[in-house]
Amino acid sequence: MLKQAPAILILLLIAILVPGGAFAAEMNTDDFVVRINGDQSVPAHRTGEGIYMFPLVSDPPTLDPAQGSDTTSDSIIAEIFDGLVELDESLIVGPCVADKWEVTDDGLVYTFHLRKDVKFHNGRQVKAQDFKYTFERILNPRVASKRNNLLFPIKGSRRQGATDHFDVEGIKVIDDFTLQLVLDAPYTPFIQHLTMSNLGVVPREEVERVGDDQFTTRPIGCGPFKFVSREGTTVELAAFDDYYRGKPKLKGIRYRVISEAASRLSEFKSGNLDHTDIPPGNLRTLQADPEMAKLIRVYPQLAMDYFGFNMEREPFKGNPDLRIAFNHAVDKAAICEKLEDRRVPFAAVLPPGIPGYNPDLEGYPYDPELAREYLELAGYPNGEGLPTIEIMYNVVELNKIIAESIAADLGRIGVKTQLRALEWAAYIDAVDKGEPQIFRMGWVADYPDADNFLYVLFSSRQTRANGNASAYSNPDFDELVERAQVITDHSERIELYQEAEQIIMEDAPWMFLFYSVNYLLVQPWVDDMVLGPMDSQSTISRCEMEKVALR
Repeated sequence: MLKQAPAILILLLIAILVPGGAFAAEMNTDDFVVRINGDQSVPAHRTGEGIYMFPLVSDPPTLDPAQGSDTTSDSIIAEIFDGLVELDESLIVGPCVADKWEVTDDGLVYTFHLRKDVKFHNGRQVKAQDFKYTFERILNPRVASKRNNLLFPIKGSRRQGATDHFDVEGIKVIDDFTLQLVLDAPYTPFIQHLTMSNLGVVPREEVERVGDDQFTTRPIGCGPFKFVSREGTTVELAAFDDYYRGKPKLKGIRYRVISEAASRLSEFKSGNLDHTDIPPGNLRTLQADPEMAKLIRVYPQLAMDYFGFNMEREPFKGNPDLRIAFNHAVDKAAICEKLEDRRVPFAAVLPPGIPGYNPDLEGYPYDPELAREYLELAGYPNGEGLPTIEIMYNVVELNKIIAESIAADLGRIGVKTQLRALEWAAYIDAVDKGEPQIFRMGWVADYPDADNFLYVLFSSRQTRANGNASAYSNPDFDELVERAQVITDHSERIELYQEAEQIIMEDAPWMFLFYSVNYLLVQPWVDDMVLGPMDSQSTISRCEMEKVALR
């Protein structure tokens, strides 16, 4: 398995960009997608239940698509809500509530034709006006959506004043089942933005009945599963019988927050969970167990882990030498070994499989002597004069191992650190407010384009909650990635993104750490499940759960 992980990732390099920003794969989908077909029956204590038991590592901060910004929330939101279009298992944009669409030759006008058989969970038919309301709600400053930037390419979308009747010039209802979106300028990744679950359509009457703040507690969409309840650490969804693509095979999904990895594994072994992640230190043991080894599924992921520097606070503000010193001080290969090689060290930002990935970037290899030299250049020889650095991470055992390893490596060059762990919701809030000096973060691709990594994570327009958690700012970088957004020529876009990535490497706003390789345990009675490179390790938010069955 140690040798296979990098090879699996490299398979994704074959993905290519085609005109209009969509992706095609010159390879069999089976090369990068794991298909699971069960061969056993559900255990006796769950026979007839038909409820998929879905573990969550932490409590989802929201169930409102307008506010979702993390994979935990998205794993539930994606089942309740559907949008205009979606990514299929080959990462190609395909129909969803809109069954067809046209784009004008100048790339400015998108016309979507909606299906007429789509109903909200309250029984009402979904119409074009609902998408207009949904998009304008996200853009309304009163709602303070963390994902309003997805719609910023639309003409008139950047209004500042918050009003109850927020009308956007570029969102037009042609008739009940025709929606038109007019852009300010061509924007190549726009159609991929529309695949994100944040843009799932919502019914106005339900939002106004409970209020924006309370819609997260009683969400109603038109997706394959409808919300039933949220009590304590459990969220219950039931199959939506009138789902326009056909009733789901499952009767429902029960999400259980189980924060301890060992407890999740124990519940899985007892048959009370249908999948789970593998706790640190358990992979080799499970691989050696003939029965458990059969249940391990391995698949690559368009994702990475990093520790970000707060670029607005001392001592990292305005001191690239210090940031480079920290990068050279960290032994990424040794950490990967501790993690049983479920991570692959990376040199830069774009992962294999994303057009623009540059295998020639050297990054910051482990070199403690060079780290000491940069530490001295930064004004802190052997760490002298440098205050104790707080490293913050969210409470997950893997994150603890990584944070402790980084702290130990920094200690070897004279840097004093203090670790601080927070539960997920509090952690995200702290990072969004710019509180930590160094913070752990991961990123799973929302759509398979370099824009989703470089622009979203580093643009000065995306500061804090919108993706750029480090508050990094460089006008030269911004100019490159914004030019790339309006260019349709594949080669030219790649050149711009690679130039922009080189700037990021020189400025070092992160400690660049790992790409992810997922190891998931899936029960032998789970049938018709498809896992792909945009599914995170335990939330599998891109998996089409309406197609999954329990034997």
